[in-house]
Amino acid sequence: MSVFAACGPWYLKNLAQTGNPTYPLLSGVFGNETWSEQQQQRWSKAHSPASEDGVRYSARQLADSAAMLGWNSTGHSVALLPLASAAVFAARRRKFVFLLLAFAVYFVVVWWFATHRFGRFVTPLLPVMALLAAVGVTSILKTRERALLITALAAALVCNALLTASSVLGDNRFFMPLTEARESRVSTIHRFLNESLREDERVLLVGDTTPFELEVPHLYNTCFDDCRFTQLMRGKDATERRAALSAAGITYVYFSWLDIAAYRREGDYGYSPYVVSSPNLVGDCERQMELSA
Repeated sequence: MSVFAACGPWYLKNLAQTGNPTYPLLSGVFGNETWSEQQQQRWSKAHSPASEDGVRYSARQLADSAAMLGWNSTGHSVALLPLASAAVFAARRRKFVFLLLAFAVYFVVVWWFATHRFGRFVTPLLPVMALLAAVGVTSILKTRERALLITALAAALVCNALLTASSVLGDNRFFMPLTEARESRVSTIHRFLNESLREDERVLLVGDTTPFELEVPHLYNTCFDDCRFTQLMRGKDATERRAALSAAGITYVYFSWLDIAAYRREGDYGYSPYVVSSPNLVGDCERQMELSA
């Protein structure tokens, strides 16, 4: 019941809007009323485990993934994996420890064989690993090696403290005012739009799929959905384009060329070929924006 209460509204929303409660996942099973077959193939390709040369499974990839999960990560303490591994010694006496270990192994196997191996995808595993680490600590404390364990824990705490204090792991300004912290997250272009646009104006984002800090009316599409700019502009003359922008209430168009270039890299989502960085297109769009505004 708790899982349904937390996730049910999201699944119901997806079902109502796309016909797929797990959108954008499992579209091949549930179908997707908003996607074409080509879009489904793009999604599947971008989310399959593959390197730049098209190889999905190799010893090098396995080594890189092991390093990321084990010691080359900013997402957890360097002591987490060794201490969680120590829980193996308690698995014979505690059935739930064996179940946690089995779940952890299953999770990592699925992550490596069935996803594109982003580090954030293993975040749900961290609580399980922390619990296993706690079991590992208690099991070692009952042995003669407890002095070594205490020394290792102290060293790990000092290491984490030094990394945090040196900003290696990111922003360490723990006592920054919330308003200042929020403002520091806003990109330059989003800050400009927030300060410049009026309430009756609207911006169309092309390539930018993270409008979380925008406080002005905006229109955008995810990188794997149909490009709204292409839908509004393609196959129309200048008059029809101005009319389409006006009908959509769009007064500005922002092109995020860096994001578009990233989407077009090999193995990524891809992006509408109609959107090109050329003087004619950009100049034509600027004239349309001036006229529509």
